[in-house]
Amino acid sequence: METLDQTQLDLLRRSRARVENCTDELTARFYQTLFEHAPGLRTLFPLDPNGRRAPLADTLIWLLHRLDQRRELTDRLADLGRDHRKHGLTAAHYDAAGRALLIALEHIHGPSWTPSLAHAWASAYTAATHEMLAAAAADRGPALWLGRVVEHQRLAADLAGIVVQTLEPLPHHPGQYLSIEIPQRPGLWRFQS
Repeated sequence: METLDQTQLDLLRRSRARVENCTDELTARFYQTLFEHAPGLRTLFPLDPNGRRAPLADTLIWLLHRLDQRRELTDRLADLGRDHRKHGLTAAHYDAAGRALLIALEHIHGPSWTPSLAHAWASAYTAATHEMLAAAAADRGPALWLGRVVEHQRLAADLAGIVVQTLEPLPHHPGQYLSIEIPQRPGLWRFQS
């Protein structure tokens, strides 16, 4: 995020309240626009059990709250970039998402959307995707590990314990969360520990 100047950072900070107050509207407009312009991306964004798509607004708000915390911001963007490798995303996918995001942001800001604010958001998105794509390209490990469930225990009505055996060794520490996709819900990745 080093490419943003102080004026742009201030504009983004002021924009944060609007994003926080319009999360549902922002998310709905983003996905509507994205799927209209890039329908092939729909399979990358399945609905979760609560009828929501990926936590786009939550991530934006988290990032907006950390504009002054460069190391934390850069680390989070790098983690996102590495994690998104499992979807096979390319720069073209990020470009399509960026266009949809700017349209959604313009929609929620209404008359307060100015060329300066649009430029600040476009610059922030470009810087963020640069970090994500660079981290994804630098990661030499597999984008995902294939495995199978070898043990399943129902611990409570809404809680199960599973043991997954991967086909390749997985660097993992007890208690670490991993995102897991199951064949019954393709494209829906859930974090498990």
